[in-house]
Amino acid sequence: MEYRFKEKIEELLHEHHRTKKSLYDYLEMSMQGFDAMMKNNSFSAVRLAKVAEFFGVDVSELYGTTPTKQEIDSTFGGRILDKMARDIENLKVFYEEEIKVKNQQIAGLQRTVDVLVGKSEGAIVEPLSMDEFNAVFQAYMAAGLSSVQKRRIIPVNPSTAKLVAPR
Repeated sequence: MEYRFKEKIEELLHEHHRTKKSLYDYLEMSMQGFDAMMKNNSFSAVRLAKVAEFFGVDVSELYGTTPTKQEIDSTFGGRILDKMARDIENLKVFYEEEIKVKNQQIAGLQRTVDVLVGKSEGAIVEPLSMDEFNAVFQAYMAAGLSSVQKRRIIPVNPSTAKLVAPR
């Protein structure tokens, strides 16, 4: 496989706004030696490592095996990454809404617990005695309602109601 180091180095010089002189000075080479190396495409592994260090890139980029961001974006992998980013954003929005709903449900349940244990402002909680409970239950059963009606209506005798919860 033929590597095109010259083209890649010239591209990096342009991208990083560097000059050939700054590169051959960094490599501690003469201008003629550097130009010959570029013309013949004859770089040693050590020199390639120093060139990569000069530009702050991985050596593989000089071999042309690392795709550029533009190449990645225009490929199938780039499209997959874009779709994954959109999916992650959609999931984030979905779960934020779910958390908001769950927090509202928790707040509602907490209010119910507070009323049941008498912590709610204005709630009066007194436990029913067994006799009072039996009286309410007997009144409910004696109402002569159908089973459907019994599920919908719970008769409350004001004298036996002990729990008052604000709305």
